[in-house]
Amino acid sequence: MGTFDGPGLRLVVFLQGCNFRCLYCANPDTISPQGGTPTPPEEIVRMAVNQRPFFGKRGGITFSGGEPTFQAKALVPLFRELKEKGIHICLDSNGGIWNEEVEELLNLTDLVLLDIKEFDPARHRMLTERSNGQTLRTATWLEATIGRFGYATYWCPATATSRKTFAAWGNRWEDTG
Repeated sequence: MGTFDGPGLRLVVFLQGCNFRCLYCANPDTISPQGGTPTPPEEIVRMAVNQRPFFGKRGGITFSGGEPTFQAKALVPLFRELKEKGIHICLDSNGGIWNEEVEELLNLTDLVLLDIKEFDPARHRMLTERSNGQTLRTATWLEATIGRFGYATYWCPATATSRKTFAAWGNRWEDTG
């Protein structure tokens, strides 16, 4: 159970595999697709249903990682079942993977915590070894399509985006309404 991975008290499921290689990764053991403890989807549903009394009005389940969309195809049926059981679903994602399964997964998600590692493309590549292009396209899609997302980033003073860049992105989203 956690209190920092979305609203309220939450069951947090960490998934293996990540498309980024962040210098400051909080969960480096989840980067490789191998590892972890395989847990059947039925067990995750059972745990969420059993812990529902502790969720209160705002809690639920959060999928984190690694990068959860790395396993989008396997998560879609699990998210459907959790929705049927009335469990609030939060997805903590870097937004860097896009395909039909990811789009379907995002549409089944109650809240997306989009982790934009860095706005500046060169700095993003330095921090993650990957482009931020898809992450920013995912942010735009979330805003235009479902609107249920929160923005998250890590402030690294040595490499951080300028306040001017943060303000420009904030104003962009604020202006759309």
